[in-house]
Amino acid sequence: MIYSEEYQELRVTSKRVYTGENNQQGDVEKQLKLEPIDMMNRDKKDSLPLMQVEFIDSMCLPIYEAFAMISDKLTPLLDGVKENRAQWLKLAEERKVLRTETDPDVGLIAVLCESYLYRLNY
Repeated sequence: MIYSEEYQELRVTSKRVYTGENNQQGDVEKQLKLEPIDMMNRDKKDSLPLMQVEFIDSMCLPIYEAFAMISDKLTPLLDGVKENRAQWLKLAEERKVLRTETDPDVGLIAVLCESYLYRLNY
């Protein structure tokens, strides 16, 4: 995709603000001796792409698949979610996020296969 310079600047600024706020919240929670959720924990920032893939697989795809079954006019929404997932997966692979936080012996491929089979109702 080609974006205008203004749009690119907005994307970078938005990302900086979003990341900064999440990290600050996580830092405050750590100071209070609380465990921040992963997406607000700067120590787990490399896991964010995989977290997004898992969220899309478990929450977003089923909803948008249902929308697409209701009306063909809603299919572009499903296509957008799939494209978004592909971008997060690419980023996860680039960062070599190969393990999950819950089970360090489970690799990225296993997680994604399990998620895919779940969506196929196996």
